[in-house]
Amino acid sequence: ISRRLDTCARMALYRGVYPHHLDIFKLPYEKINREVINYLRDHHYLDDGDIVIITKGDVIGTGGGTNVMKVLKVGDVMNTSDQ
Repeated sequence: ISRRLDTCARMALYRGVYPHHLDIFKLPYEKINREVINYLRDHHYLDDGDIVIITKGDVIGTGGGTNVMKVLKVGDVMNTSDQ
């Protein structure tokens, strides 16, 4: 999932990668993880118990600023207030 259409276009060139565009600028920062997990569950890519790695930057909108990596278990993220 990416907020950038050009990134989705590049990811589409990789075998087994199914990029999706999601405009995270409309979301509060503290709810991004939960919304991404919900989006993937709604599109039947994830089930409860699946393990997901999310990478993102602390400063949204700054290219090359990815500095956060979280490993989350689907289902647990729904029950945690800081995700």
